[in-house]
Amino acid sequence: MKQPKEKVRKRDLEATRERILAAGRREFSEHGLQGARVDRIALKAKANKYMIYYIFGNKEGLYLACLESLWETKTSLVDPPLLNGPITVDHFVLLTAVAMDMFRQNRETALMLLHDLVSGGGHLRKLKEKRPELFTTFSVLIMLLNQMMEAGTIKKIDPEKAILFLALHLISFTSISPQFDILVPRDSDKYESVNDFESWKQFVGDIMRRVLEVA
Repeated sequence: MKQPKEKVRKRDLEATRERILAAGRREFSEHGLQGARVDRIALKAKANKYMIYYIFGNKEGLYLACLESLWETKTSLVDPPLLNGPITVDHFVLLTAVAMDMFRQNRETALMLLHDLVSGGGHLRKLKEKRPELFTTFSVLIMLLNQMMEAGTIKKIDPEKAILFLALHLISFTSISPQFDILVPRDSDKYESVNDFESWKQFVGDIMRRVLEVA
């Protein structure tokens, strides 16, 4: 039995939209909004560039949609263990490791975030207005840290600064790490250690424990 034409068209449109989003994320992560080219996105997506304008309105509309899809991926991977796990220092260390893995496996997320932040963060602000639920992680983490301080299970710290510092690390590490050889040459005896991602997760975890754990 043949499917209704309208259903087939809708399915084809959704498939085209996903291809354009995937191509757009790659293009924007490499070139930012200003340097990105719709022609290149259409070529990589194997789509007519006029379909990009039909679905997303303009290049900025596509950029926002790409940013939204990447942020949704971050939320789906990082937030569940945050909202469901126990409130302990080990829990925060584990969450940080999960987030580091997520950004490493989805490098486009970190690169797009950096491009937008360097450009003033205007599109992240627009995304927050449109989808405030995607930005609740920050306030939840602040609440959890305050609860832990009140319970005496961690040291007294500035929770906002702590989470902002951690966010800066998570976003920038994935983008900067491939360039470590600028300061630590690849032929040096230290490069292998500096380039070891798992040891970085352990290193960050050790720092978090020193900052948070009560002696």
